[in-house]
Amino acid sequence: PAGIPLAPQLETLKAKELIRQLSVLPEPVYRFHHVLTQEVVYETLLLQSRRELHRTIAAAIETLHAENLGEFVEALAEHFERGEMWEPAILRHLEAGTKAKGNDLMRTALHHYERAMQIIKDHSPPVHWHLQFDLLNQRKEVLGEFARWPQAFRELGMAKELAHSAGDQRLLREVQFQRCIVAYWGQLFKEAIAELHELEQLVADDPEWMLGVTSLQVMVNMMADNYEQSLAKERQTAELMQRAPDSVHMQRAMWVLAVFHRWRGDHQRSVELFEPL
Repeated sequence: PAGIPLAPQLETLKAKELIRQLSVLPEPVYRFHHVLTQEVVYETLLLQSRRELHRTIAAAIETLHAENLGEFVEALAEHFERGEMWEPAILRHLEAGTKAKGNDLMRTALHHYERAMQIIKDHSPPVHWHLQFDLLNQRKEVLGEFARWPQAFRELGMAKELAHSAGDQRLLREVQFQRCIVAYWGQLFKEAIAELHELEQLVADDPEWMLGVTSLQVMVNMMADNYEQSLAKERQTAELMQRAPDSVHMQRAMWVLAVFHRWRGDHQRSVELFEPL
């Protein structure tokens, strides 16, 4: 309770050997002697008291470590979740997952992403659609690491619906393109062809984006044994490379054409395309 000196209370607990002091400087740190003691104490708290305690801890972390919150996102995610503050819990789990993914800790990343997804599923909190979109979009790479491509494809479909409902055309085409790539890697060629056709209608007037679409269509149609369509898209890709030399999709287009020229035995042209890459 506020106003009660903490030091005497801690000394009493130390004397009873319930806790031990780990350090004095730069600040005092205490820990329970045994995890079972900690669990028993925690379970005796009323649910409301637990929630308030976790909220207080989360607020303290954000205040004391405002300059380096990235080091504490995992703890914040847990305390906000236990404190039933759903939106900040989802945000911190998303940040913790992305942090773990950046360090190639894919199982840890998946854990945090799944905790955030479970909160949305169980509690349906009124969170901003952009937060849900980011969560679904970030998860795809981790799901891919575990070859869960069909699940990633479905979840990107949910992200696509969010962007569509919000009328965000930029995010819509980006997530739809990622969905095509996921379908390709998951060998969902029928789904990839359909998605690419839909995306083609969306970006038909944008040669930079069309280059990304056609270069992927070359590969997908080849894998689906649609050879004539694959060759037609290869020719379209070569044409678009001339029209959109600064496209962010240029490297993929060059790689695709280089591979195809190599398959056909045109090694000179293949090398010309590979060398800049």
